[in-house]
Amino acid sequence: MKPLYWIIALGVLVTDQLTKYWAAATLVKGSISVVPSLTLTLVHNTGAAFGFLSSAGGWQNTFFMIVAALAAVFIIVMLWRLQDRW
Repeated sequence: MKPLYWIIALGVLVTDQLTKYWAAATLVKGSISVVPSLTLTLVHNTGAAFGFLSSAGGWQNTFFMIVAALAAVFIIVMLWRLQDRW
């Protein structure tokens, strides 16, 4: 795989983690009004997607982590196989 793709993926990952850290540290104190029609507020989603399975007892977190890991491995293997064709 081309190094540029790894750099982009790493940049996205680092940016994602930094913005999550900033939100957790800053928005605990309350909401921040960016512009009159945009307010940032910290909200924790206890379920899966948009609160789906929020009362399931916690097994859904492990299930979706496994599904995401398998999907990531599948994508990496497919990209690895396709690198000879690029």
